Amino acid sequence: MSHLNPRVTVLLAAYNGMKWVDQQVKTILSQKGVNVSLVVSVDKSSDGTEEYFSRLAKDDRRVILLKTGLHFGGAGANFYRLIRDSNFLKSDYVAFSDQDDLWNLDKLETSIQTLLQTNSSAFSSNVNAFWEDGRTCLVHKAQPQRSLDYWFESAGPGCTFVLNRKLALDLQKFCTLNFSKVNSFKLHDWFTYAYARVNDYKWHISPEVTMDYRQHDSNQVGTNNNLKAYFKRFRQVRSHDYREQVLLLQDILNSNSRSFFPNITKSGYLSSLKLLTNLHQLRRRSRDRYALLFFIILGIF
Repeated sequence: MSHLNPRVTVLLAAYNGMKWVDQQVKTILSQKGVNVSLVVSVDKSSDGTEEYFSRLAKDDRRVILLKTGLHFGGAGANFYRLIRDSNFLKSDYVAFSDQDDLWNLDKLETSIQTLLQTNSSAFSSNVNAFWEDGRTCLVHKAQPQRSLDYWFESAGPGCTFVLNRKLALDLQKFCTLNFSKVNSFKLHDWFTYAYARVNDYKWHISPEVTMDYRQHDSNQVGTNNNLKAYFKRFRQVRSHDYREQVLLLQDILNSNSRSFFPNITKSGYLSSLKLLTNLHQLRRRSRDRYALLFFIILGIF
């Protein structure tokens, strides 16, 4: 790896993003202290997003547009396609990007410096959420990691993720060999974090803010810190969608002796006693642990 201007491949998943994507791309291609290449996958769009990136790829050799006209149906499936079909062999690092945010111009440089200083394989960070009406708030994800948190949550917004080459190549190999099962898991950022932790890669969650995280009605996840988001999460738990994702993650990663759920029945049963016994290791944030406790006691989870 070249420590002077390291080579970073940025994976960008797009869908009907013309309202914001040009601003995001400019902050990526203007990153300081790194050699950037941008690999783009566009979920079949109707607003000119595919044409925009086609023109950009012709004008800037740093931009690679994967085959267009395909329908993925969500950001997770689009990112899995990016992970599988991109070439990381000449990359020192791989980063994820959404289509609508604004990166600090030293985002990648700062992330890589932190990876080297902490001897970590993966980086994520806090972000500054912002709305078009001028509101902003800190999205704090840098609580101390727990021994089992990766089974129940991501490390934070995937758009902050930076992986070293070894982890990126291992993740790519696993996704390629198990693509159908991996593709059924909705959240690529949560899956990436869990894959890294299960395979003993060190992950650093930084309290530093590295980017502005745009909030709007089209966000698939968002900040999760308002009443609407709380009700959405409650519905996911009540419908057992969250539990099913936890179980699916366990099934995909098949961690054997490290399995947190070694005795899952075909009905998807989770031992409430085991969950309660390990409660303080399941989520990083205390309020999330108490919410999970509430759901377990009520038999909702």
